[in-house]
Amino acid sequence: MDKLYGFDSFFSIGKIEEYDIIKETPKTYVVKRQGGGFERVIRKNEMSVGQTTYATSFREAVRLKKEKIDKRIEAKYSDIKRTELEIEKLKHQRKEIEKWEAENL
Repeated sequence: MDKLYGFDSFFSIGKIEEYDIIKETPKTYVVKRQGGGFERVIRKNEMSVGQTTYATSFREAVRLKKEKIDKRIEAKYSDIKRTELEIEKLKHQRKEIEKWEAENL
């Protein structure tokens, strides 16, 4: 039986799991996770449902997982830079207030 490989790609990048292909059409796969679960219809042009990303081979799933992790790391660094800029702006505002207090109080 043919397989797809899927992993959670939203909050935490989860382990890669095997899904049996129950039915295939030109535009979709119908899959069921090995070991149970419910059937899912996956559009071939999207290869994701909800927060699960699918691939046609384990190797492709590993590549996609690595790509998602790299994007998540990049986004976290961007968040850090944005937070550091906000902190600097707040420190500047605080200095302006302290300067005003020193001159007027």
